[in-house]
Amino acid sequence: MKMLSQYFDRLKEAGIYDKTAIIVMGDHGTGRFISPLQTEKESVINSLLLYKNFDTTQDEIKTVEGIYPDVADISDLVLYSAGITNKKLNARYGDICKKILTERRKKNAEIIQNLQLHKERIKYDIFKSIPAGISSYQMHDRSVSITIYYKENIEQDNGYLVFENEKDSYILNLDKIYFYFDDKKNWYRVINFKADNVAEGEYDMKILVENSGKYYQYEIPYKKVVINKKMEFKK
Repeated sequence: MKMLSQYFDRLKEAGIYDKTAIIVMGDHGTGRFISPLQTEKESVINSLLLYKNFDTTQDEIKTVEGIYPDVADISDLVLYSAGITNKKLNARYGDICKKILTERRKKNAEIIQNLQLHKERIKYDIFKSIPAGISSYQMHDRSVSITIYYKENIEQDNGYLVFENEKDSYILNLDKIYFYFDDKKNWYRVINFKADNVAEGEYDMKILVENSGKYYQYEIPYKKVVINKKMEFKK
């Protein structure tokens, strides 16, 4: 966005901004990062689209939302700006994307119910530790999204994120957590959770996979988590 802003400033300095048609579009949306210019929370199927026509003096480019366009639809916007057609935007897949969005919201509502850490203590002995790293993580108060990566993927009967100390234990079932792999044969697991009802304190943090009664632990760099008004990972 900073680069776009600088580009627009150069157009204004050259005195041609008002006479220029500008179309900016992402090639796809994203589920992890949402542009501050977009008001809708779900942006996976709603690419960012900015538009300004020729001979306009608007200070800000308009953000177009709610129509779910793809790159192929932008040709209509180009032709409209050139005065060749009266059709601003085709958005051929708008109805389909709205249906996808409705289904996505329903699915998210179901997943959110699984994000809360529940107070429960499980008995386990670690059969094998598997080296793992952290690709990225985002924290907001007591909500966290963390992506780990590893080489050895274990077929799981059950998966768990465990916070425990001598006094308390909290667990999150990881069965429905999203995972994928890349062309370098790294596996990635995305773990989202909330800790709203977790007592303040310092906890050991473990990511466990259960297979045929044996427990495997993914050894990430952060071994502990401190919970008060917010969360903080510790090595």
